[in-house]
Amino acid sequence: MNKKIEVQTTSEAFVTEDLLEFYFLKECWVSVENEFEKLVYKLAGEETSLQIRSKGPFKVIVGNAKNANLIFNGIVIDLLESSNRENNVSCVVLPSGKCSEFPRSK
Repeated sequence: MNKKIEVQTTSEAFVTEDLLEFYFLKECWVSVENEFEKLVYKLAGEETSLQIRSKGPFKVIVGNAKNANLIFNGIVIDLLESSNRENNVSCVVLPSGKCSEFPRSK
């Protein structure tokens, strides 16, 4: 006698992580934090890359921003749009928002 095995699947929601991908053409410093912790604070070397998987939102600060590319969950983020023209430092909150709106740590 053959028994059928039934496989049940559920469509329960699960927590997904976001993906930030950085590509540095020249030396840049980068700081990434979420609401709970600082995830990265480092000087990135020329022609290097960095990937971060975590739960957002994120506050991203990049020094020498014209030499960095950022992709957030497959979407290219224009760092120059949010950069200070005088010092070439970019600050962006992802998925969307202004740096001044990022929650402060207690």
